[in-house]
Amino acid sequence: MLFEDVECSTIITTNAAFPKVGATLRGRSISVIELPLFDQLLHETQRRYEYNKELKCLYYETAVIIHTPGFTGSPKPKLLSHSFIANVARNIGLSAPEGYETQSSMLGNNRCLLLCPLSDPAGVYFGILNAIFNNTTVILPLPDIPLTSRLLAQTFQHVEADWAALSPPALEVMTNEMALLERVASHLKFLVFAGGCLAKRYGDVIASKIRLMPSPHSPETGLLPTIYRHGHDFRYDWNYFRFHPAVGARFIPISDGVYELLFNRTPATELYLPIFVNSYEYLTQDLYTKHPTLPDTWTHAPQVIPLINGEKSEPVDFDKHQMPFPTA
Repeated sequence: MLFEDVECSTIITTNAAFPKVGATLRGRSISVIELPLFDQLLHETQRRYEYNKELKCLYYETAVIIHTPGFTGSPKPKLLSHSFIANVARNIGLSAPEGYETQSSMLGNNRCLLLCPLSDPAGVYFGILNAIFNNTTVILPLPDIPLTSRLLAQTFQHVEADWAALSPPALEVMTNEMALLERVASHLKFLVFAGGCLAKRYGDVIASKIRLMPSPHSPETGLLPTIYRHGHDFRYDWNYFRFHPAVGARFIPISDGVYELLFNRTPATELYLPIFVNSYEYLTQDLYTKHPTLPDTWTHAPQVIPLINGEKSEPVDFDKHQMPFPTA
């Protein structure tokens, strides 16, 4: 269904014999282009690719199509326009206010081990956009291999990287083995996670060993630029951050201590937020709570689902147990 939804007519692959390629082609009329070997791409003279269109002529045309995970149904396409990409580039280039540093400055001019799915918005951001606009070398693991604690240990042992981008489930794996977490802390400077919430009990364990940072985002905005005051306590406040003032984040009270994130369209903010094509206000439906003592410092509100037996479960736990049962 996904291929039909986006009217895909060509597959580009490194090997046409891959089982997934054959499974995808079955029953479809799709062309296959097999990429040359990496050494061939590097050392042979390639034909120059001419691209003469200006950004203003294709501002709202699609640049990249990603898809939802499809844990609870068929994957759905998500179209990212060239304007979306341009805004991401501006976000990465934002300077920090005096006394602060941007998260993007920490994620640039170094080496990243990418453990997020490439089809996820975070995978596109860290694997392509941050690499191009923030001068970051991206290291990818072998595909289609589950992220077990053993695989993570082997990966960190043989890879030279400054930081890693992971999904919350991969971070949870680390907390099961302290030896693995110690090894990660000895090889990397920090960890960044996106693509979901990380339960505080897991984050506290990880942050006791290595700097841990969330990258807040939504499908409509992409990853949002955040800043940290110099001297930020990443051990105890790993889940707190400030939004860069350039995006004009506002918080509307919803209930006791809980706020919804809102953005207003202005000539300044529309340079950084790709969500205001037909509106002047955007309610994200993302809930936040304030830091108890630090002003303008926020974290995702812990959302708890009351169960019929009286117990309580965080959505991240509920989704993890539901994933094997897509019809639930």
